[in-house]
Amino acid sequence: MSAHNTSVAEVVEYVKKNIIDPNFENVEEFEILSTIRYDPNLTHVLPVTTQLDFDIRFDFLKNDSSSVVSAVSGNVLFNEDFLNDGNDNAVHDPLSELLFLLEQPLKAGYTSLVPSSSKMDLKSTYEERFFLLKEHHQRLNLTMSYFDWDFEIPFSLLLDKLIEALPLACAESDEENISLSRRMELLLSMNQSYKMRVLISRGGNMKIEAYPLQTETAEPNDKQQYFINTLLSGFLTNGPVWDVYIDTQTIVISPFTTFKTTKRQHYNESRTRMTEMASRIGNPNNKTEILVYNEAFQLLEGSITSVAVKNYINEKEYRYVAPFLASGCLCGVMRHFLIQKGLVQEEAIDIRDISVGDEVLIFNSVMGCVKGIIKNNPTRK
Repeated sequence: MSAHNTSVAEVVEYVKKNIIDPNFENVEEFEILSTIRYDPNLTHVLPVTTQLDFDIRFDFLKNDSSSVVSAVSGNVLFNEDFLNDGNDNAVHDPLSELLFLLEQPLKAGYTSLVPSSSKMDLKSTYEERFFLLKEHHQRLNLTMSYFDWDFEIPFSLLLDKLIEALPLACAESDEENISLSRRMELLLSMNQSYKMRVLISRGGNMKIEAYPLQTETAEPNDKQQYFINTLLSGFLTNGPVWDVYIDTQTIVISPFTTFKTTKRQHYNESRTRMTEMASRIGNPNNKTEILVYNEAFQLLEGSITSVAVKNYINEKEYRYVAPFLASGCLCGVMRHFLIQKGLVQEEAIDIRDISVGDEVLIFNSVMGCVKGIIKNNPTRK
């Protein structure tokens, strides 16, 4: 057995023994789920990295002495008095840190990508348009391996099926029989973004749904700035802010909190309570999220997002901390990306230590990161 296969086997075994309840029995039918952002404006935004450096499966081994070392040697420590050209009165804006961490080789004002007509060049373009596609693919296969489903989804097949699921805005006489190459050519100039919902059944069937996202109709002149504003706005001072509530009930951790599936009743119940809280103590018209926690009062995540808490080191310096996977939280793709980039680090978080008015980041790989403000905490005495 190769070293890579051995590592994957160790990950699966670790998940089974240490992350979830070993006595949990699956008695209901469900599908494995992944939601992926398709965004034409992400072409050539992120640098190319090796699969090993960003393999999401190794997240489960981080706390073990034999764990794979993170691709990032340190974490970002933000400062309220971020200096800009020696100006002590400059307003803190972590945009410069974020651009540095993204290691962009491009300059502002990057023009539209015009690839050659070869199928492989087009495939590479679409691979970049599906945000964090390799990590989504890794998590899908890890999830299937955990549940003992006896097949894997090849990366090339997932990419092809995603492209085939993208709607065509132009009229074609026989859209269903359009070749993949022709479909890619037709989609190339379309700037509409989509939330792609990938569903995989135990029998090996794959279904992909595409839902339009509200995005800019014109191609942005600065794709780096677009990436920051669209997917990392929670780090900026002028980004949107959500109302974030803390649930009144604990959640039992299981394979269905660690892995993303259609078995979501526990999250749906939390969202029902969130709606009631928003109408009673908040503004029901605001965008809202609710945080859930386990029976040990360890913070897990939001009902549709992962979460990181803004943690001040001193009066001016702070960092963002997210719960360990060992808490039972979702192995989130955006969570993995932020940790690998050093923007977020892992730490055990007691939900009772969070106060009304505290700032958090909530994020997933479709909506990116947004800022949230805690509106309640029923666990505090």
